[in-house]
Amino acid sequence: PRGCLLGRDGRLLAWSVRRVRLVWDRPATRAAAQEGLERILACLPWLAPLAAAVEDMPEGQVVVLAEGLSAGQVRDVRSAGLRGLWIEGHVERQRAALAPALLERLGKTRPRRGRLQGISGLEREHEALLAGQPGLYRVLLDKHGRWVGETWREIQPMRPGYDVHVSLKRGR
Repeated sequence: PRGCLLGRDGRLLAWSVRRVRLVWDRPATRAAAQEGLERILACLPWLAPLAAAVEDMPEGQVVVLAEGLSAGQVRDVRSAGLRGLWIEGHVERQRAALAPALLERLGKTRPRRGRLQGISGLEREHEALLAGQPGLYRVLLDKHGRWVGETWREIQPMRPGYDVHVSLKRGR
């Protein structure tokens, strides 16, 4: 994970939060989408508020059905084993409530190759320290492209990014 930006007093200025979302490969026709949604709702009734929204979803495209899934909801989705439905993890960068000029000095990040990269301000200036290094692993896949769990082998451990204490004064 990316390190945190902290004020000189230790106050959190920027940090990363891992989120989980439910993604659906919506069928290309309205009838197929409605049928697919009925199967999904039969297994995952907590998605019922989405039933009316299916008509507004883009046909034949990947759509996000839900954000911020709980551990129980992730378990429900995995045990349902529904085709075209999967769980996707992503990281969001959070920033403290600061004046616009200070937020600009803090900088921004963007996703790149599965991780956040600093693109401006202090986020970019301290990229080498904040950016963690992903680990490497090797797995064996079955004929359907799924992991064979007991074959997981770590080749290189991941290294989290470092926390950096900064001053938000202009020009430093």
